[in-house]
Amino acid sequence: PTLLAALAPLGITDLPDLKPLRVRAEIAGTTRALSLEKVALSVGGSSAMRVEVTGRVGRVPLPADQPISDVNMKASFSASTTAALSTVLGVTVPDCGSLKATGHITDRNGIYGLRDIIVSIKDSKKTTIKVKGNIEQVIKGYELAADGINLQASISEFSLKPFSELLGRPLPDFGSLRGAFRLAGSQTELAVSRLRLSTNSPRGIRMTVSGEIARVSLAGENPLECVALAVSDKASQLAEIPGLEGLNLPELGPFPMQAAINDRHGYLGVETFNIRSGDGKNALIHIYGNILRIDDLVQMRFQANVETTSQPWIATYLQRTPAKNYQLSGAITVTGSEDGLNLNELRFGAAEDKLLVMRAEGRLFDLSTAPQIDLRFDASATDPAAVGSMLGVSLPLIGPLAINGRIKGVRPTVTFEGKIRIGETSFTSTAGIDLALPRPRIDARLAATIVNLNDLGIYPQAPPLPTAAAARTKPRKRAPLFDDTPLSFEALKTGDLD
Repeated sequence: PTLLAALAPLGITDLPDLKPLRVRAEIAGTTRALSLEKVALSVGGSSAMRVEVTGRVGRVPLPADQPISDVNMKASFSASTTAALSTVLGVTVPDCGSLKATGHITDRNGIYGLRDIIVSIKDSKKTTIKVKGNIEQVIKGYELAADGINLQASISEFSLKPFSELLGRPLPDFGSLRGAFRLAGSQTELAVSRLRLSTNSPRGIRMTVSGEIARVSLAGENPLECVALAVSDKASQLAEIPGLEGLNLPELGPFPMQAAINDRHGYLGVETFNIRSGDGKNALIHIYGNILRIDDLVQMRFQANVETTSQPWIATYLQRTPAKNYQLSGAITVTGSEDGLNLNELRFGAAEDKLLVMRAEGRLFDLSTAPQIDLRFDASATDPAAVGSMLGVSLPLIGPLAINGRIKGVRPTVTFEGKIRIGETSFTSTAGIDLALPRPRIDARLAATIVNLNDLGIYPQAPPLPTAAAARTKPRKRAPLFDDTPLSFEALKTGDLD
């Protein structure tokens, strides 16, 4: 017979139909109670799952008005893949390797538990997860009621890739997981303590999480309570951080990060995070802030301040090394939405706001596949010549600069449509920008009804002072407005512009 056929009279119909079912036992006793000796039960043969139970049951009361007692049995469960548990648990379980579990079934006045539990998950080479411990109560009477859970888990070189398939979207390659934690509690409430997990990605990112979660509710609106976790992360370069790969970013050295995660305010959040590259006051970049509601992407709110210096960015994108290094600072606020993220505010520029200010707001979406942006962008510089010194180029004495428009595209190629105003001259502009190249490539089109040349730093040469010889010379009927002195286009060397 099959397992379902045997359990159907008991009303149990939601288990996998494993077969064959084999039971052997020596039965003895009276009309008041039976005993089962040399019990051997097995379910499943060469199927994906197999259950085996051996041992003895000292007393089975007849009728069943008292609990079964004097139980001394060993149980084992094996599955060729953890994905086979999906039919048992009713949820999708990824394939993390083969599984084997053993334990000793005990009883105490009608309460049945498992002692000396050992659970192992193995990939093709080695054991990646091992769990040991006891569950004092698994069944009470004839009902499932787990309590007295006390398990210690250890993890070694466990791959996180199967969870990417479970979520149906690519996840950053954090590498293999290793570490340990203790799990205690019941079927409705658990506690995680002595937690320390770490990863080391192929790109050199090392991440460690340590701390405890005092309450994990398995039946309630607030699944996590009394959370106290510390997170540390270190990437050898900025471009190795997940989400930034593939971009042409400057080399700013190692990127250590520290963060504190808790639910102190009634929701799960990153109370503080701090990312710094460099030493002390000479940090090449410093990012700090907080993240509210990390347990709900729609209600999430990310706030951060950024401090950096201009030289590393100019050297990477413009391949120049200006003599002066300017302090740059900014702030960013991002909130979650149903289909992506809202960029509520992005403000960035020179520490002296009069030199250069950039602002943006808009949306980011399709983050898991091909990240797209749709932003409203504004920038202004009251003294563009001073900006030229930041860029390491000599700019003509042009008028105040203002840029207003919209930036759209799929990272790292974006387009700009809007207006560029220099002094009193207004250009309608469209541009395509590719930031993935070693030098930024810009394909731009500019159009203006009227161009004031003095706004662009182009002035006619002043006429010479009159002399006696010049007075005798007959004036030319159509003197040129400009002389033959070439205009400076040095600033165009900073990028590839069509």
